[in-house]
Amino acid sequence: MSEPHEAVRSRRKLLGLTVAEACVRSSMSHPTWDNLERLRSRVPRASTLVAASRTLRWPDTALHRILAGEDPASIPDAAATIREAPAPFA
Repeated sequence: MSEPHEAVRSRRKLLGLTVAEACVRSSMSHPTWDNLERLRSRVPRASTLVAASRTLRWPDTALHRILAGEDPASIPDAAATIREAPAPFA
């Protein structure tokens, strides 16, 4: 996968989300989400990237990192990160 917008689309599909469901979960308009998946406009606002990352169950910085060239496969699932966190001291 070479393009950030492909990572967004692939991750959404992997999670079984429709575009409409992703829009609702992220509080984003359909055109805004569509821009993320088609990369038809300039880089989205930071808050848009965070909302999309959360919707895709990635850490908040995931889409920033992908746009910077990081391989999407190296981004852990946010839920897995929480499960793997050590227990607090007793």
